[in-house]
Amino acid sequence: MDRRSGRVTNRRAFIAAAATGVLWLARPAAAQPARKVVRIGWLTPQDIEVHVRSFREAMRALGYVEGQAYTIESRSAGNELDRPSPRRLRSRLG
Repeated sequence: MDRRSGRVTNRRAFIAAAATGVLWLARPAAAQPARKVVRIGWLTPQDIEVHVRSFREAMRALGYVEGQAYTIESRSAGNELDRPSPRRLRSRLG
């Protein structure tokens, strides 16, 4: 009987070690930190669409994807070149 109990003990130790190894390998992987999306603000007195379009093309050529690496918030005075009041500026900025 003594020999048999040694086998049972060895089998239990093997099963415990194997289960521990499997559980250790199956642990969840550490998640990568979320990438920060950079917000670019663009304020100009003129129509902005032509400039923003070429800026987006240049950023795309450099490998940056809008919405993943950066976002653009653009504001334009719409060719109203008179000096805006602070209240008007605040309403345009958001």
